[in-house]
Amino acid sequence: MKILMVIDSMFLGGLETHVVTLSKELLNRGHQVYLSLGRGIALWQKVLRELGVVLVDSPAEIPQLDLIHVHVWGEA
Repeated sequence: MKILMVIDSMFLGGLETHVVTLSKELLNRGHQVYLSLGRGIALWQKVLRELGVVLVDSPAEIPQLDLIHVHVWGEA
């Protein structure tokens, strides 16, 4: 399954830990994980890339996307 996770920002906190842990588990189960990240510290980008997550700017970059999981803090 091709899964896109969308998150506005990744700095330090529980949401970031959730996104990394979820990505790792989805990848371990054979899914393809993509992430659209608005802004964040380079550390998270490095960690996610090393796990195998593909960072994208737009869902249009992913052919035949199966699921979009939006992580929102505050107003959506």
